[in-house]
Amino acid sequence: MRRPWYGYLLVLSLIFLGVYLWRLEVFEPVPLRSTPALIAAFGMVLAGFLLQSFAWQVTLRPTAYRSSYALCLAGSGLSAFTRYIPGKVFSVLGRAVYVAEQKGAPRSDLSMLSLTAQLVSIWAGIGLGALGLLASGAMVAWGGTVAVGWLVLTVLIFTDSAHGTAERAGSLLLRREIDFPRLRFGAVLGVAGGFAAMWATWGAGFSLLAVAIFGQDVPVWTGFVFPLATTLGIVAVFAPGGLGIREGAMVALLVAIGMPTTAAVTLSVYARIWFLAGEAGVFLLGLLAARAVRHSSSGTPTD
Repeated sequence: MRRPWYGYLLVLSLIFLGVYLWRLEVFEPVPLRSTPALIAAFGMVLAGFLLQSFAWQVTLRPTAYRSSYALCLAGSGLSAFTRYIPGKVFSVLGRAVYVAEQKGAPRSDLSMLSLTAQLVSIWAGIGLGALGLLASGAMVAWGGTVAVGWLVLTVLIFTDSAHGTAERAGSLLLRREIDFPRLRFGAVLGVAGGFAAMWATWGAGFSLLAVAIFGQDVPVWTGFVFPLATTLGIVAVFAPGGLGIREGAMVALLVAIGMPTTAAVTLSVYARIWFLAGEAGVFLLGLLAARAVRHSSSGTPTD
């Protein structure tokens, strides 16, 4: 019998979430300008997480591990806090291990599919954010680096080279032939569409958060900052102390589109709480989805 890893991973994620909250800097609240905008911002961040689960389901759809939305929501929701574990690899493994254990499938196959989904997510986020900021004229200093990174991801996602390298590395480590599942070009585009919708929703929520804090006087390109800054944070394997990679990039990009530095720092701090609230919301939905999955597999009707 295979050892169930997911329970250990879940506990580990909650421990590191506690460490993160304990180290979280205390800040003085600012008066809100728009409560409706704040409520809408929280609705959008949660909707983005639901779209993330949908994109994971789309990733699995053309494979032998096709899964229900409830199963994908359970895996993604319960793994929401794995990003606080240093190294970021656990945010890729979490949903994969959950689905693998529920379906009795190889963890290696699901992990490779989850890694593919993560690369497509980063690719879509960089593309969406860069296009908006390019239109704003704020990409002059960032354009070359972002373009190179996006092109490298394009090669990794849409060619067989990355899969071949991973298979050779796996074969050397395990001393047996490894054949990871692959997504066809059309399937990858479908996954990219799901993640693009996720980033667009989070970007809209980020803009609404800015409106809630500062009123209507926010740069029109604010929503494009969040996808680009967040993907840069994901790419950074180990984030240093202070504001962190995502928040540092967020401040720099917000200043580049015309937001005052003080306001940009304030928004980046509040974005932490906003996104953490979305993670907490999808975690609770993941618990409910996991309960539904258990009842469905046991044949017991849910209430």
